[in-house]
Amino acid sequence: MRSNIKDVAKLADVSISTVSRVLNSPNLVAEETRDKVFKAIAELNYTPNALARGLIHKRTQTLGVLIPDISNLFYAEILRGMEDMAHRLDYNLILCNTDNNKPRLLASLKVLKEKQIDGLIFTSEPIYPDYNELFQQLQIPVVLAATHSLEFEIPSVKVNDEQAGFEATEYLIRNGHRRIGMIAGSMMDPVTAVPRLQGFMRALRTYNIEADYETCVQNGNYRFEDGYEAMGRLLPKISGSHGCLCVER
Repeated sequence: MRSNIKDVAKLADVSISTVSRVLNSPNLVAEETRDKVFKAIAELNYTPNALARGLIHKRTQTLGVLIPDISNLFYAEILRGMEDMAHRLDYNLILCNTDNNKPRLLASLKVLKEKQIDGLIFTSEPIYPDYNELFQQLQIPVVLAATHSLEFEIPSVKVNDEQAGFEATEYLIRNGHRRIGMIAGSMMDPVTAVPRLQGFMRALRTYNIEADYETCVQNGNYRFEDGYEAMGRLLPKISGSHGCLCVER
């Protein structure tokens, strides 16, 4: 059977509270007593219960992450960065794939709340009023990744999409291309897709390149197959071009 804290206390001939103190604040315990407890822990191969320790200290060293589409390769690098930093700080991640489905997102938030996470990372989707209300109910820190709120004051980590769209287009222009197309996200996405398109159009205006929106822009939904289909629609319209800009995530 798995050893518990009572077994450690009995073997070390100390109280349960002393074992707890050694585990959580060893500098407050006499060296001789610490040695006895650590020896008992090693002999019994005892591992503290993370959930129990979390309840005591009101911290679980766990962060929740909400991803709208785990099959999208865009999130691989983001998750890698989250995992690397969490590991460095001795935290664990609970990943929830919402599949761009609001009921599923709400259910995920309920589960994360029950898990007593210490913080939440919310990625990519716009922040609607009911989402913000739920964030407030969690009463934990919330950070947005690859998105930001246009309405609520929530910390966020995100690139400047307008500038990114401008610089990507400018790169093609400076390399001699004039007939340039763009595969954009849905115009229902004001956080990412709209700023990227604005940057694209700003670059064309800056370099005095005329472009018809209906001809040079096709929309998708950030999936590989959407980009493939949009490219099929785009190429016939800009046939003879010397460059095509794809801003599909």
